[in-house]
Amino acid sequence: MRQLSSTLLAAQRQGATFPCIKVEAVTKIAGVIRYDWSRLYTGSEDDYFHALTMPGDGSLVRARVTLPADSRKLYRQRVANPGTGSDFSQWTYTSQYNAVVAAAASLGAEVSICWVNSSREVRRIKSTDYGASWGSPELIDYSPTTAIYGLAAAYKPGGVWRAPLAASSLELTADIISIRQELGKASGNLTVELRNDDGRYESPGQGDLATLDTGCQLEFSPGYKTSTGSEYSTGPNFCLESMEHTSSGGRASLVLYARDGWGALGDWKARHQFRWNKTSDEMSVRDIIAVILARAGLKLEVKSQSSVITGFYPDFTVNPDDSGREVILKLLSFVPDVLFIEGNKAYIVNPLSSDSSEYSYGVEHRIQEGRYRWGALGTNRVQVEGYDTSAGHLILADSFAWGEIERLYDRLNQVEDGNINTVAEAQQRGQAILRQMEIEATDGMILIPVNCGQQLYDVIDVSDARAGLDAVKKRVLGMVLVYQPQRGEYFQRLELGAV
Repeated sequence: MRQLSSTLLAAQRQGATFPCIKVEAVTKIAGVIRYDWSRLYTGSEDDYFHALTMPGDGSLVRARVTLPADSRKLYRQRVANPGTGSDFSQWTYTSQYNAVVAAAASLGAEVSICWVNSSREVRRIKSTDYGASWGSPELIDYSPTTAIYGLAAAYKPGGVWRAPLAASSLELTADIISIRQELGKASGNLTVELRNDDGRYESPGQGDLATLDTGCQLEFSPGYKTSTGSEYSTGPNFCLESMEHTSSGGRASLVLYARDGWGALGDWKARHQFRWNKTSDEMSVRDIIAVILARAGLKLEVKSQSSVITGFYPDFTVNPDDSGREVILKLLSFVPDVLFIEGNKAYIVNPLSSDSSEYSYGVEHRIQEGRYRWGALGTNRVQVEGYDTSAGHLILADSFAWGEIERLYDRLNQVEDGNINTVAEAQQRGQAILRQMEIEATDGMILIPVNCGQQLYDVIDVSDARAGLDAVKKRVLGMVLVYQPQRGEYFQRLELGAV
């Protein structure tokens, strides 16, 4: 569970609460600033060798060489404050010609324009005041040839581009009609509806709405009004996948559809084959998971982990066109651990029946609605077959849930895996499968006022006298958060399983 302040904890437990949420669109992708290039200038200069640099004062210094028909003259330019309204058409002739290529570089106030001429001379002019004034040309060295097609130079037709180094953001909170956040075992989605009755979101991705474009990061932070003001918990981030304008009965809105990192994993496809641990122990299951996650721009962190996920080294192959999501789920099937994604990080959790509760529902934090079910295990006996390569014989190990077998006879699941070469590994696989069956055999749901810090796979305790529950431990397997201010709705539905 994400850490919350004492005042935010108190607010979300109160009977009468005042929700406040925050949604921002940010120019990031996989948590990294996305450079949105914008054209500043389209000039009439010929497409030929060109160089530029930005000195320490933020000015723009450019150099260009004219076409051979114009004697390959070298020109320079300085724009003090480059922007959309700047004049990029004014050039100063340096009185140098027969330039073959040019390059520009700067450090602080010092700026250099270098070029090679048709006599193989490498020459330079230098400025020590950000390009405002220049010294005389100086000979640096000689080139062995004039057949030079680049000198750390930018050869770019059509003009000048720039992108801000800092991410831009656009707050959407004031225009929210509704929000629905859904988080599950291997998926996460965010749907945001914004008012557009006056056309304020008529042209997303343009002008003042340039930040709000497909591929941007939507940051959703749930919160409450507290005794100290508006407080939020930094929730998961989502990638904006698509947008939809709606119009009906005089009402108009813009609906944003976004996905979390599971979507990015599903989009990533292997370009070629990968294989680990063919002849020796190279990477454990956890290490391979980290590699695949990184391919989709996600970082792996560990909240808790089993000895299996770090000690099992399967001969594992990823084939061309396999999706990252399929690969991750396959790797997780080898171990008792689970994985959830928040923002640009994926977290490993080893769910143990001995885990302590992190939060309580039903006493201070009320339960509006509850449903609790328990049933038989879908599998109560697992038979795992492996192969001991050193001894050259088969390995067979059974794992049993005896109490279930006594009631229902055996429900067998047979697993064959050539990567398993010890009895201990076979038993670990069987126990991992039974453990998952145990968690899924008990399910349920509670409807609650939003807990801003709730995370997947947290252990909670539930007290519901109407169902005979008194601080019974459950594990959170899924979450749905709904915010509809016009209806006064701000609630969360937690999908529950056994601890």
